[in-house]
Amino acid sequence: MSVVLKTRAAHTALKPRCTFRINFPAELQYGAIIRFLVDATQTPNVKVKLAALCYLAQLANAMDPTAIAGGGRDTKPALTKIITWTGDPKSAEIRRASGAALNALFNLNVPAVTMMLSDMPSEYQVTSRSLSENFEDFDRGLFGRRT
Repeated sequence: MSVVLKTRAAHTALKPRCTFRINFPAELQYGAIIRFLVDATQTPNVKVKLAALCYLAQLANAMDPTAIAGGGRDTKPALTKIITWTGDPKSAEIRRASGAALNALFNLNVPAVTMMLSDMPSEYQVTSRSLSENFEDFDRGLFGRRT
């Protein structure tokens, strides 16, 4: 009985996400997730951070490269927050997911992300460079990136 309830709950939770992915353009979803990441009134727990980062990485693989500007002025602060999360001392899952999200955004539009990174302090640049080198070997297969 409890297995059936858990399955129903999981299905109920996934249904709205599927609806969003199908009915809304990826660029609008990207803008919304970026705004969520930088919203100072939100303090997401580990599960919410993980879900948002995984969703962002998958979304970046489905977006048009020019759409990275869809996050507007919030894109750079979101990138800063994602880079900060790559050093999260409490959760290896958050470190992996934030690295994957950063790598997916980098692969989406290399010049735009590089320009944003060049405006950041050097520690952020070093961290992002080392992450991109670590992900270089398997980035194409990580989230089904189109080639």
